[in-house]
Amino acid sequence: MKISVLIALLLALAIPIFAEIATQPTAEANLDTALVSGKPTIALFIKSKACACTAKKCNAAGATFSQIVSDSSSEYTYLMVDIDKQPEYTKKLKLVAVPTAVFFDAFGSEVTRLSSWDMNAENISEALNSITTPKKTTN
Repeated sequence: MKISVLIALLLALAIPIFAEIATQPTAEANLDTALVSGKPTIALFIKSKACACTAKKCNAAGATFSQIVSDSSSEYTYLMVDIDKQPEYTKKLKLVAVPTAVFFDAFGSEVTRLSSWDMNAENISEALNSITTPKKTTN
């Protein structure tokens, strides 16, 4: 009797450890194509299957970005990239934590990045402006 109660308790505790991310990435998130499009690109890297803590951070980041960044802007491309489905970007971009947002200029060069603890409206807007505001040239 005690063993079955213990097993039931362990199962009840284990279920919420791995959670599905509510914010699903764009199905055709192809960062390589976006980076050669000639438009600035924002890539929000998330994990679709993660521990509850990471899932909560990825959901919060997705919600914050959706309030500020438009999926259909003609000025830039915005992608959510699931590193569980596209793990090559983890090494290629030296991602050490998720969620991480990487902002690229129109030439595909990284301008800045934000980690989960930096993802607030002010920082996202500032990073967005850094890739969409034309640079002033000096003569």
